[in-house]
Amino acid sequence: MRICRFCGKAIGDQDEICKNCGYNPQTDTMTASFVKKEKKTDSLRQQKMVSPAVMTFMLWGIAIIVFSLGIKYQGKIGDIFWNAKNIASGNKVNKSAQ
Repeated sequence: MRICRFCGKAIGDQDEICKNCGYNPQTDTMTASFVKKEKKTDSLRQQKMVSPAVMTFMLWGIAIIVFSLGIKYQGKIGDIFWNAKNIASGNKVNKSAQ
């Protein structure tokens, strides 16, 4: 095991270059075209997820909209239930009497 001069991480005996920074201990140079290989984990899934703050904002927004529509149309909503109660009990409701 060798130690990388630049990043301080261990380089395996079978490795030609450091997997972390691209240092080549045989030539004592940095590899110019080195691209660090990253493990593909759940990063794609995490990028597509909505953050908790955005989710909370959306839920509060929906709750406020539903609540405000309920207040605005509470008379009409009450009339619907009142008419349903009258129809269920067998009473006919004249629209002109209302």
